[in-house]
Formats: sequence, C-alpha cells, structure tokens
Amino acid sequence: MLNSICFLDSEQLEKFIQRENEILNLIKSSQPKHIIKIIDTWTENADFAFIQMELSDDNLFNVLVQKCHSFGRTEGEPMNSLEFFISCKMFEEMTEGIVYLHYALKPSLIHRNMKPDNVLIRKDTDGLTLKITDFNLSLPRDFTIHPLNKKNRRFIAPEVKEKDKYSIEADVYSLGVIGWQIFFDIIYDAKKTVLR
Repeated sequence: MLNSICFLDSEQLEKFIQRENEILNLIKSSQPKHIIKIIDTWTENADFAFIQMELSDDNLFNVLVQKCHSFGRTEGEPMNSLEFFISCKMFEEMTEGIVYLHYALKPSLIHRNMKPDNVLIRKDTDGLTLKITDFNLSLPRDFTIHPLNKKNRRFIAPEVKEKDKYSIEADVYSLGVIGWQIFFDIIYDAKKTVLR
C-alpha cells in the first residue's frame, strides 16, 4: 500500500519526512500487531512524500457502513451474538493499538487523529486484524499540553475543544466515539453528515 502527500514548500516536506522516519524507527523495532507496518518513506520532486505500508484490505469506516446489512439486519435492530462478538473484537484491537502507543512504545505517542478511516483492516493467517495508521499528527506523550488539531472535530473530546489543549485522554475519547459508532450504527461521512 502506498500513500502520497503533496506539500507546498520543501521545509514542510522535510519536517514531515523527519517525523515519519522517527515514528517509523520507533515502531519498526517491535512490530506491534495492531499498528500498521510502515516499510519506507521517501520524497520525489521536492513536492511529494510517499509512505509505503503493509497492504491492507479495507478500513473501519467502510466496514461500519456495511456492517448491519452484512449481518442481515436493518439499522436500529439489535445485533445478534456473533455481530456483537465481532464488534467487541474490533474495539478490543483498536484499544490494544492505542495502549501500545501510549504505554509500550518508548517514547510513547499520542495519535491525535483517531477515526474509522485511520483504522485499516488486514486479512492474514489469523483472520482479520485491525491496524492503526496515519501518524502524521502524532506527538510524543510527555504529559505536556498540545495545541488542538482543528480537523475531525467529531472525534475530539469536548474539553479539548473548549480549552484548545490536551494529552493522551484525547485518544481515549476518540476511541469512545468510534466504539459508539461500532455498537450503535451511527455512521458519519467525511463531511460529518450522519449517514444513519
């Protein structure tokens, strides 16, 4: 899988590559199960940054859009035990990924951009595995206060919106919003419109 990002100036591009390489080196050393494997990063033409990651089959947003229909129910009907078990497993795997970033990785990271689009799904020999991706907004977890990322406000904790500051609790709140979507069929598109 290959992502490309266009930058307006070479300084911004250089900072991005430096941060991605720092994160790559941190994560590469332990290869956690629920964090996407970043294979390489590079630039071309001083305008584009490329990130090569392990191949994934889908993302959580697409799965959530189709989930209730895949289990033969309409929106609002209760889940059967199999769908509930799979939903719990998805939430557990995301939580394991965030716990890894916050507590096992040294230095630890705050993801800052948790949303269903940034949770990839990979088919492997053990079945399906959720993998957290998109670390370009991540910051070291040093318990200091960081400025608010104004994007993706649907997933940002209310106290963060009000104070314009946060720490690791922002990722925990984002996980809660994603869990709410998983268990209650509330899905938003990229424009923050309720799809159901």
